[in-house]
Amino acid sequence: MSAYITLNRSTQVGLRPGLVARAARAIKRFGGQFRRALHVIATRPDVSRLDDRMLQDLGISRAQAEFEASRAPWRLR
Repeated sequence: MSAYITLNRSTQVGLRPGLVARAARAIKRFGGQFRRALHVIATRPDVSRLDDRMLQDLGISRAQAEFEASRAPWRLR
């Protein structure tokens, strides 16, 4: 199978079928991950500002909250 799709005799496109769709899905997936990373970076420090009652409601200790707040921004899990 040729890597070119012939539209007519004078024009050839160097894209394989489905390549554009796969690239679009990859870009969309990256955008979602990027938005999630920005959200985590913006909200992670908030957990250290919660009082003990709120932390207890969430089921985490003060040490766990401080650990989460101090994690590197690129650590999303």
